[in-house]
Amino acid sequence: MSKGYRKIFWGTILVSFLSPGGSISLVFVLIGWTILTSGIGALAEHSASGSFKRLEKVAVAAAAVSLVAGVLYELLLMRFPPIVYYPIVVMAVELILFHGIFAASYEYFSGIEDAGTARMAEEKDRSYMVLMGIALVVLSVFYTFNHSVTGVLGFFASLISKIYLLGSMHELKKACEEEKSIEEEQPTA
Repeated sequence: MSKGYRKIFWGTILVSFLSPGGSISLVFVLIGWTILTSGIGALAEHSASGSFKRLEKVAVAAAAVSLVAGVLYELLLMRFPPIVYYPIVVMAVELILFHGIFAASYEYFSGIEDAGTARMAEEKDRSYMVLMGIALVVLSVFYTFNHSVTGVLGFFASLISKIYLLGSMHELKKACEEEKSIEEEQPTA
């Protein structure tokens, strides 16, 4: 499980911090989505419920939306004004995906009776949704009214939500490593 969360962590860094920014960054975004999707696949191998398996398909769809929107953004920026909402669409898709990851993690940890980690996943999900929701609202106001103060606030709200997400994935990875070390320490009968 920790390997899956580690891949999600690194994939998120590539997806979140190198997008948008030109055609070269689209390659890194593609690599990031590939790593992130393989991380979800690694989690799916350990989960019997099928929640992570469904999320693999959501991640592929999110990657497609992100890449298509990124290409359109690069090609049509000045000729098609609604394309400026591209970051909002991608952030909304990411919100849905990561909410699913937190929910599936909660389900997994509840299933193996690790109440502390399940509760942590649920709390991280709730906080992430609030942070990302604030970022989406503020950035929507910015893109709609082109108000510079909301642009700065939206940037920082988005940055804070991404950093929080990365910290959350790291904590879930650590919880899995601790769970594994406890299992290894217990004598087998």
